[in-house]
Amino acid sequence: ICGTLHSVDQYLNIKLTDISVTDPDKYPHM
Repeated sequence: ICGTLHSVDQYLNIKLTDISVTDPDKYPHM
């Protein structure tokens, strides 16, 4: 998880890392 993410995005990305990236455009770092 990048440290430059917003608080809301950080929580979303934590959940996405456990599942999968369904929107690579919004999460290019994934």
